[in-house]
Amino acid sequence: MTGPFFFSKGVAAALAMLLLLAATPLRADSLRLLADLEYTRGDSSTTDKASRAETERQRALFAQLYRLDFSKELTPTLLLNGGGLFDMETIDTETETNSNTTMKTTDRYRTIKPYAELQLATPLLRGATAFRSGEIKESGANPFTSRRFTEEYSARLNWKPVQLPTVDMTLSRNLSWDEPLSTDTVNDLLEVRSRYAYKDFSFDYSHLNNDMLQKMTDAETSSTSDNGAIRYQKRLFADKLAISAGVRLKRDVTEFSGPADRLAATAAPGSTFANLDETNPTTTLVADFDNSLAGVDLLAATPSQLSFGLDFGVDTRLDTLYINLVTATSDNQQAEAGEVDGLDHLYAWSVYVSDDQQSWQLRSLSVAHFNAFENRFELRFAGVESRYIKIVTTPLNRNLLQDKEIKITGLSAWESLPPDTDRFRRTNLNTDLTTTWRMNEATSSGYDLHYRKETSQPDDRRKSYLTMGANLRHVFNPVFSGAGRLARSEIREQGDITDVGYTCSMSLRGRYLDTFNQILTYSYTNDRDRQEGNSTANALLLRSNLDLYQGLSINLDNGYSWLYPADGGKNTTTYVRLGSNITPNRWLSLTLAYGVSWSSQPDSRPSRDQTGSLVVSWVPFATLSMSADLSYTDKAGAHQDSTARQIYNINWSPFRDGTLQFSLGYGATRNSLDEKTTSLNPALKWQINRNCLLSLEYSTGEREDRTEITEFDNTTVMLRIFY
Repeated sequence: MTGPFFFSKGVAAALAMLLLLAATPLRADSLRLLADLEYTRGDSSTTDKASRAETERQRALFAQLYRLDFSKELTPTLLLNGGGLFDMETIDTETETNSNTTMKTTDRYRTIKPYAELQLATPLLRGATAFRSGEIKESGANPFTSRRFTEEYSARLNWKPVQLPTVDMTLSRNLSWDEPLSTDTVNDLLEVRSRYAYKDFSFDYSHLNNDMLQKMTDAETSSTSDNGAIRYQKRLFADKLAISAGVRLKRDVTEFSGPADRLAATAAPGSTFANLDETNPTTTLVADFDNSLAGVDLLAATPSQLSFGLDFGVDTRLDTLYINLVTATSDNQQAEAGEVDGLDHLYAWSVYVSDDQQSWQLRSLSVAHFNAFENRFELRFAGVESRYIKIVTTPLNRNLLQDKEIKITGLSAWESLPPDTDRFRRTNLNTDLTTTWRMNEATSSGYDLHYRKETSQPDDRRKSYLTMGANLRHVFNPVFSGAGRLARSEIREQGDITDVGYTCSMSLRGRYLDTFNQILTYSYTNDRDRQEGNSTANALLLRSNLDLYQGLSINLDNGYSWLYPADGGKNTTTYVRLGSNITPNRWLSLTLAYGVSWSSQPDSRPSRDQTGSLVVSWVPFATLSMSADLSYTDKAGAHQDSTARQIYNINWSPFRDGTLQFSLGYGATRNSLDEKTTSLNPALKWQINRNCLLSLEYSTGEREDRTEITEFDNTTVMLRIFY
């Protein structure tokens, strides 16, 4: 077995570094110590509305985390870093029902992660070699104790000569196995990157080689990627003309042997988007999405359905998604992979695809599970070719993992290959050209071109994308200015044109006063798809911005759009959005927003969507602040839904240095599905001294839906000592 053999090698490497340390005076130049102690007690009582059956549940968690980090300068250019982490959690759970049935379980999680790193730093050359290992032990309700082991050996080298190309190289080997033995994986990685700038040119080249062997089944996947780019940027004629042109060629080769999964990454990685309030997954407005995944947490105090996904820019074939999670460290509240693995069966996932990010179709899932070694959720579904894909789920209640979060670091999309594929090759060529010409102080124009060609073997797939556009901006006078853009795009498959699109947009801006301006925008899109047919979309928007007084601003949006889809008929949407920021004085601020839209489409009832919110913040003293956040949504028509939410917070710090802080929060949520949640959350934080922090948190409340009512109380005490 791979594990113990390399574990002994890792111990030997660590001992060698310690001997090197012993050759110098035994005194660390930098030492950090951290100890986190936490005790959480949670009680809940659930009553079934139909049968009146009651279930009492008690959960007690005791967690202790210790971390040591040190640094030692061996020579002026050589630095030794080392340390480790020990984390242990004990969870006692007791469940009692009306029938006097009592079930008690005790779960234990133990994590040990030592590491050692040797760094070299000179003006031209930097390098490092490191060893890291980890052991996670789980025991409890299962009849056996399971262990997961990881080891990582890595080296990196950075060469930065003067007026020559820089070279960065990384080499690593990752081992992972478990007991009882079900996984034994070796992953070797080599990455080389070089960059160089010469006058108006920049050059970039990278090579990546990744070999993964599953020793249990002799399944092996070897992938090689070469990526080169050249870019030219220049300003001419006293900066009136700006030119930017570039070309990038990327070649990926993946070889498979044994029963390895035949998966290939999508040609484009895609850009992320998220919607934290996904009330109706089949009809989501583009404006509801955010480009960041930072707000997505798969644990929530008041769970509500959310979504997140990828925009590939063009139709892309895929059937597998990986949801990569943030790595748990002592510096964050992220749950350990083992803790997430224990909740895997509680999550319900759905996958939707779309061509316009507004109308979505559900795809059936075939696989949905959590990979603890890779720290990611893996979803597989029926293959699809689409531009947009999103994942819809409802976070679990945070009471399941007190004071923890499950954050997402990114998404990756994959396409399954035929099971007899031994070698897959994909080549991507990207070229782009952008020019901007400033004719005079009032007028400027621009032209842009982007061409992308994708080929792959052995399926002999050839696909290309061409987009050309021109834009013009002009200032008519100090009050009015305008802009316009025309663009054409086409897609070719196997040499034949399959899709042609035309877009046109125009805007007129009027700045009547320093405190009042308006923007009128019209956009037109025509898409001619060889399979789906022709579709046309029009949109008109008038935005008004008004600053009535200092501290009082209002913005108003009026819009109308009409769409002629390829399958016939006419879809229309009319909407109004009103927002205001009010700051009457330095202590008080208010933010108001209201929006309503009316939509109609053939063979469907007209719909009306309303949203409203009010956020009030009051800071009467430097040590006291209060806030209120009220919001509601209401959907009427083919899909009816409404939600109301209110959150209140009070924060008081009796001392100006902030060493003692009190907070009190209250939240309530209710929707048209008869789901209600209320909670009261007092908390205290006391910085006893610069090396010790004490936290006390209490939460009590009630959750209710159509089938049951749950009352809960949770108490958490945390002590952090650091040096």
